[in-house]
Amino acid sequence: MTTRRINPLQIGDRVRERDRVGDDVLLPSSPNFQQVRKILGSRRYGVVTELEIKRARNGAACQYVYVKWDHAGTPSLHARSRIEKVPD
Repeated sequence: MTTRRINPLQIGDRVRERDRVGDDVLLPSSPNFQQVRKILGSRRYGVVTELEIKRARNGAACQYVYVKWDHAGTPSLHARSRIEKVPD
């Protein structure tokens, strides 16, 4: 069995959100159509401010990352799987 190797993140790394799966249902008649379309069609970029490992109920280690997004004033917590390092 092979395991997928994840590039480790470090504090200060430039990151972005991973692509979304695109299974969202959005119709032109949906409320706030333009606003939601803009959110779904763009990625956020930011900087890693802190790394954290939490334990799940079964004892598995889950990696989390605090990211300060470019447009936000405070960092927010995200699962490591949602974040990818921006290529240099």
